[in-house]
Amino acid sequence: SPPLLPPSPTSIMALPLGRARLATPLLRGRGAASVASRLDLGLPARYGLFIGGEFTEPANGGYFDNKSPVDGKTFIQAARGTKADVDRAVKAAHTAYWSSWSKASVADRSNLLLKIADIIEVNKDRLAHCETLDNGKALRESLAADLPLVIDHWRYFAGVIRAEEGTATEIDANTLSMCIQEPLGVVGQIIPWNFPLLMATWKLAPALA
Repeated sequence: SPPLLPPSPTSIMALPLGRARLATPLLRGRGAASVASRLDLGLPARYGLFIGGEFTEPANGGYFDNKSPVDGKTFIQAARGTKADVDRAVKAAHTAYWSSWSKASVADRSNLLLKIADIIEVNKDRLAHCETLDNGKALRESLAADLPLVIDHWRYFAGVIRAEEGTATEIDANTLSMCIQEPLGVVGQIIPWNFPLLMATWKLAPALA
C-alpha cells in the first residue's frame, strides 16, 4: 500500500451537521493523555525539513513545539527553518528541475499528480485527524471538505495538462506568432496557516503540472 504522508493543517468550511459524526468522540475530553496520543496516529516526535526528497535536520538544529488547539498540548515538534535552509531547498529544487523535472513528459507529470492524489486518498482519515489536531477545526470539515478538495485538485491539474495547447497566429504574409507554454523554473510559495494543506495543494499542483 502507498506510504503514509506527514501531517499538515487545512481549511474552514461550513457543512451540514448530519455528515459530522464520524470519529468525533475521539476528540472529546481533556484527560492527562493528549488527544494526539489517544488517537495513535503514528506520528514521530518531530519532523525535519523536507529538502531534496528527504526529511533533514534544520541548519541551526532548531525545533519548536506545535501545540494543538484541541487540548493545548504539544503533539509534535516542527523544524524551525532559517535562510540557510531556504537556500539549501532552492538549490535542491534547481537541481531536480534541470536534471529531470523539466524533461519529464506531460504523461509522466500527469501520472505522478494522480499518484499523489491516490496516496492522499488512501490516508484521508489519518490526514483529516492530523489536520484537526493541528488546526483546531471540526473533524467533520476535515473529512468531508478539506481532504476531498485536496484530492480533487491534484486530479484536476493532472487532467488539465493533458489537454494544454499552444497557439499559432498569422500576423501577415511573412510573420507567424507562436505561443508555446513552457515552465519558468523554481518558485517560492508562502502557505498561510488557516488553509495550509488545501492552500499548499492550490500552489503545488499547478506548479508541478
